[in-house]
Amino acid sequence: MHLKSFELYDSNPQQLRHLKTQTQTDFEQALHFYAEAKLIYAHPIFTEIIHKNPQDKAARWYMERCEKVWCAGGLGRRGNVAREIRINR
Repeated sequence: MHLKSFELYDSNPQQLRHLKTQTQTDFEQALHFYAEAKLIYAHPIFTEIIHKNPQDKAARWYMERCEKVWCAGGLGRRGNVAREIRINR
């Protein structure tokens, strides 16, 4: 499964735009892991992004989704993540 992410942040303050630009590659890597149901790899990257930029709502949303799947007993199995992605579109 391939996910595409679009970030529109021209209207954000300069500092926030700078932080999002700095973490963009990490976010894309974590999103790839998430889409491949490799939550054990995705979650720590999303967490690190949030430590660098607590205002990153997208990273927080995906981090929380990883945790939600784990709590539901999914532990990153592809079927559960795919179902989670469909539910939250």
